[in-house]
Amino acid sequence: MNHLSFLVVDDSEVERSLVAAVLRARLGAERIFEAADGREATLLLACVPIDVIISDREMASVTGDELLAIVRRNHKLRDIPFIMMSSNMPEWFRRMAKQLGATQCLAKPFTPAELERAVRLSQSPTLSAPGSSAA
Repeated sequence: MNHLSFLVVDDSEVERSLVAAVLRARLGAERIFEAADGREATLLLACVPIDVIISDREMASVTGDELLAIVRRNHKLRDIPFIMMSSNMPEWFRRMAKQLGATQCLAKPFTPAELERAVRLSQSPTLSAPGSSAA
């Protein structure tokens, strides 16, 4: 998985750093981009090929829900696996997020093993080359 590029979106710098550290340690990820909110993430997605998006739900500016909708409406981005994180993750939200196109959902706090599992489950056979899902 070290060939994949990740975008971690969270308004907490600490959360972004923790997720990035887990991606490096458990998956050998080398290309990790960070954004403080959905607006910053959309700017990054316009110019950097991303293979997996890991986004918080509750953020100022553009929320995780709004970012998910933007990604799924864009024909160049719609196939990127999208992992939604939230400290408020009731079952009804998990179902709604999946219906809106989230690949996986993670309740905060989560363990490194849970994040690794969500990333591995989000992968599809079409993600065999770097940047392939954002092409």
